[in-house]
Amino acid sequence: MYNKQKGVCAVNKRNLAIIIIAIIGLICSIDLVYIFIKTNFLNDNIPSFCTVNNFVDCDGVAKTNFSVVFGIPLAIWGVILYLLFLFLALVDKIQAKLPNTIFKVFKNPLAYISTIGFLAFVCSMTLAGISVWIIQKVCILCVATYFLNLAIAIIAKNKTSFTQNLKTTIIDFWAGVKEYTVLFIACLIFGIACLAYLTKSNVLAPNIYKYNNFTQFSEMSSDDYKTKGNTLGNKDGIVKVYIYSDFHCPYCKITNKMFQKLAHENKNVEIMHVNFPLDRACNKYVQKTVHGGSCELARYAIAAREQGDYWGMISELYGTEKSADIEKIAKKLDLNYEQLKKDANSEKVAKILNSEIELCIANNINVTPTYTIDGIKFIGGAPYEEIKTKVRQAENRLKK
Repeated sequence: MYNKQKGVCAVNKRNLAIIIIAIIGLICSIDLVYIFIKTNFLNDNIPSFCTVNNFVDCDGVAKTNFSVVFGIPLAIWGVILYLLFLFLALVDKIQAKLPNTIFKVFKNPLAYISTIGFLAFVCSMTLAGISVWIIQKVCILCVATYFLNLAIAIIAKNKTSFTQNLKTTIIDFWAGVKEYTVLFIACLIFGIACLAYLTKSNVLAPNIYKYNNFTQFSEMSSDDYKTKGNTLGNKDGIVKVYIYSDFHCPYCKITNKMFQKLAHENKNVEIMHVNFPLDRACNKYVQKTVHGGSCELARYAIAAREQGDYWGMISELYGTEKSADIEKIAKKLDLNYEQLKKDANSEKVAKILNSEIELCIANNINVTPTYTIDGIKFIGGAPYEEIKTKVRQAENRLKK
């Protein structure tokens, strides 16, 4: 009796230790969920307590693609993991209160805890490698949970080997599947459907959704939806869109492709382009030059309007680094290069560019890309579907 009693006490102490560590891990994971929400949904600029410098940066890690697996933030996976540890540590008590129920399949909970803990630690070390070598930022809260996983695995392991615990876990799992096959299949289908939806939609990871959307358009050829001429869209379109941009602005290039595509899909929209180069060579309103040479590119765009292909030139100018490329672009667009060059350096074009800059300032435009849809201003890049929705909403308003 004494040995049995001692054995019971030992198990209880191990369970208690696991419960305490799991609660600490759960608190850390909940804090990581808050950090993820703060940095990805709230755009809160106040650094988290664990953001110390460029390397020790929890906020920076939370913004990367690596912070999400199957559409679910790793922080939420952590919450699920520690709740599972707590459940397994307490399943004996649940079985005592609910005998002969589904909970009876959990015959060796400590073996499961040890197996899951070690596997979680191995995955954690992989994430640590990605964090140090690829992201080059470290989340100290994440690192803390990695070692909590290892501690739980070691405590639950006791004198058995990891291999034995893994074998026991697999055998018990398969026995449970055979006993509750229908329920298991239903849960499996539901789980796969949820993961598929979350992975595709990225509703829990808006930054990744934006990144994937921007990547799609950044990799798209400029010729895919390119418009030739001085008009983009329908002159009689009820929705008027103004894009304020700089030819050296990478998001402006992506935004241009999005609106080029939109003009092909929606015949109720007219899109106008307004130059706002962030270059003190022509824009006295910027404190310092951000994109050197963008004034010159803006002049060439306006000059192309004189030859009837403003939008064709716009699509080619985004990302152009040097004016030497202009001659190649002119040839591609069947423009007279000598005349283009003459017009680009004329007083007339300089006045037009200055008037566009003044228009931007009058409309309180000071960053690129900025665009207005039916007079409503939006700053920065946005996913294509979001832009389409904004245009559709404007269309519905104007049709009333």
